[in-house]
Amino acid sequence: MASQEQLETHYNKYFFRSEEDAAAAGGGGDEDHEMEDAAGGSADEPSAAARGGGETSGDEASGAAGGGGETSGDDPSGAAGSSGTGTSGSKRPRKARRQNTVATGRDTITEVDAASGLPVEPKDVAKGYGNQLAAILREVINLNETDLRGKNKAHLRVQLIARLHSRYKFLGDYASTHETENIVNSQALLKFTKHLSSYKYMVRKLIADGKGFEEVHSAFPHVTQADFDAFVANEELQATKNRKVWGKEIRELNIGNHNLGSRGYEGKEPYWAKEDEAYINAGIENPWLKL
Repeated sequence: MASQEQLETHYNKYFFRSEEDAAAAGGGGDEDHEMEDAAGGSADEPSAAARGGGETSGDEASGAAGGGGETSGDDPSGAAGSSGTGTSGSKRPRKARRQNTVATGRDTITEVDAASGLPVEPKDVAKGYGNQLAAILREVINLNETDLRGKNKAHLRVQLIARLHSRYKFLGDYASTHETENIVNSQALLKFTKHLSSYKYMVRKLIADGKGFEEVHSAFPHVTQADFDAFVANEELQATKNRKVWGKEIRELNIGNHNLGSRGYEGKEPYWAKEDEAYINAGIENPWLKL
């Protein structure tokens, strides 16, 4: 098996943007994390699971407590991490991300994965699907809404599905707006639920950082003063605090934190393939294959 020094030299050669970056980082590595803005895929390969972890359930309480789950990829606080490698050896702060909005026009989805209900083709449209769902959620659903899958929330689900189909044109049976008989709609509703959790988490994070209504409204224009006040008041309720405690306890059961970004496995697989090829070309044993 290759030594640690060989692995670091190989990683620096193939995965840093420049020799200066590699030298400054002293043998560390930072792949490009900018490829986002799409629905997270699913995968069951051991090497993929070991590298990236899994997508969390996005449950409101656990998401609120720990920030788990798939996010919309547009956290206005820029708290999601940092990208790039500075010449001083420390990472440059990530710039605040632009607020995602529902795009104009209507894109046609020509192929859908029958197992996951996620768009596959065209790829340039499919890669933005996840963040568009997040933007649709914020446009249609109030920040203080709960339990989108509750029996008394059928009207909200109808609105979400209708907005989804006005944004995307699906072909054949996938054009149906039926909630349960079309896997596109049922899976989209699961993601809408997760995005609602992420929405609340991002607002909660801004408030925890000392931001007031003006800053929150600037990041999320659909949030009104009344919405903001109701959200803050709800945060002070004992029941809400109890859910946070429960969420933290549940999240601590996770084996590890995933680093997949908003695109999930689908977004990471091209990088992993490039990495695997580089190991082969360099004649170095791929450590991920041992996991």
